[in-house]
Amino acid sequence: MNVIYITFGELISGGILRTQVISLLYKMAQRMKNKSNLLLISFIPLRSFITDRVENLKVKEKFGLHNFHIWIMPIPLFCRFFYMPIWLLPILFCWTIPFLFYISLNYKINLIHARSYPAALFSSILTKFVGCSLIFDPRGLYPEESVLYRKSSYNSMSYKLWKKIEKKLLQEAHQTVVVSQTFAEHIKKIEDNANIYVIPCCVNTEVFKQDKRIRYKYRKKYGFKEKFVLLYSGGTGGWYDLGPMVDYFLHFKKIALNAHLLILTPKVSIQLEKILKEKIQDDEYTIIIPRYREIPNLLLMGDVGLFFLPYCDMSHTLLSIKVGEYLACGLPAIVSSTIGEASRLINKYDCGIAVNLNKSRTSFDKELVLLKNYRTMQKNGILLVNDYLSIEKCAEKYLNLYNKLA
Repeated sequence: MNVIYITFGELISGGILRTQVISLLYKMAQRMKNKSNLLLISFIPLRSFITDRVENLKVKEKFGLHNFHIWIMPIPLFCRFFYMPIWLLPILFCWTIPFLFYISLNYKINLIHARSYPAALFSSILTKFVGCSLIFDPRGLYPEESVLYRKSSYNSMSYKLWKKIEKKLLQEAHQTVVVSQTFAEHIKKIEDNANIYVIPCCVNTEVFKQDKRIRYKYRKKYGFKEKFVLLYSGGTGGWYDLGPMVDYFLHFKKIALNAHLLILTPKVSIQLEKILKEKIQDDEYTIIIPRYREIPNLLLMGDVGLFFLPYCDMSHTLLSIKVGEYLACGLPAIVSSTIGEASRLINKYDCGIAVNLNKSRTSFDKELVLLKNYRTMQKNGILLVNDYLSIEKCAEKYLNLYNKLA
């Protein structure tokens, strides 16, 4: 079995690709039978290819195995992009297809796993010529995300074309992998004949795990020993509207006077600075800009993990990587009920609470239940991770799928 895994525009040095792809494929390669090979081809902008070359080399050396290889290929773009306009497709088609065609024939590829809409589009064209199977791994709703990030509109030609491409990919892919049950239900509404398989965002439990010694060390360092820390890890701009999260913190603080808000973010947005200045005292919050390898230890300082999003066309399909990492580190999660899959799992496993952001918060019923059953929710969260979200469980599911299709 020879498999190509293709990513497009995601940086090797970024935490998402490191945790959700590279570590996962490495784990799978360790379990694969002899004469089976995994090749990760990551297409990244030319600028990142040059500026991140040292970090990329370190990643390749760290995760290299005799049957798992990482190839990093530049594409003729000078900056990282989130959304690909339709007019770019012919350029990137001419750049990528000949290379992928050569690799597929010379390495006798049985299966292509395409992560994202652009990767799947190019791969679907390729499979028609080389006769291998295709996994479409959308990760999110690409056309809707473009509208959310204001890169297009529902009436734009780009959006309408991507919706047509989306339906075609769902029809042609031998398997479509989605991260949640609610995502699968959404896909069925788009294309009822799509072959769907649910595999959630994974958590590396060798990295994200409880450690009382490290927790004590870091809480002492940052002065949190007597605090009840509500922690948020992630972006602070774009669709991450942190206003409701800060409002909720102030609500929670009414029953936990020692509550403290801790924000771990790669960049402090102007939006966040304005919200904090208007709504909260300086001694009630802490912001840390962490390096990637520091995040697992910093998460241990929290007592609960926060993840709030406003309602949008795709929020009901979301689970989020951060929720699993919170739970693995022993933090019950507090999420907005708009985050459909996260809310479903949290309620099912009783490992946190889902709150309605649109409802006037005069009651503390859910928060009091969380504080009363805190230890039980901690244990339930770790049970959810071990049963469903761990990298071991996800690697097993992907290997079963690969063996079926290759």
